[in-house]
Amino acid sequence: MLPRELRITDRYTYNKVKRFGEAFHTPSMIVSVMKGGAKEENTKFGLIVTNKVDGRAVVRHRAKRLITTYLQENLTKFGKGNLIVIVGKSQVAGKKYEEIVSEFDQVLPKIHFS
Repeated sequence: MLPRELRITDRYTYNKVKRFGEAFHTPSMIVSVMKGGAKEENTKFGLIVTNKVDGRAVVRHRAKRLITTYLQENLTKFGKGNLIVIVGKSQVAGKKYEEIVSEFDQVLPKIHFS
């Protein structure tokens, strides 16, 4: 789990990032980024994996853990002061950690963090 100071905790911020942020699609997730949206220096992350992905909580939580593990190991790749919301698509349910890493490695160069 990410530390509280690195998490988006309120619905207003989630909606703001999803509405006004720039969205980048991969086969198993949507990464919405609002550059410079955080008032603090830390980049904040939000993660959404809904029942549409899989009805079983075990599967959804595993997907969230895999993504969170990647975020914790690669915090410096996301710059400072950004707001990022990651929404899991239905294909994220069966992914392995290496597949999640490769998808992030494909999408991060498109974002151009400062």
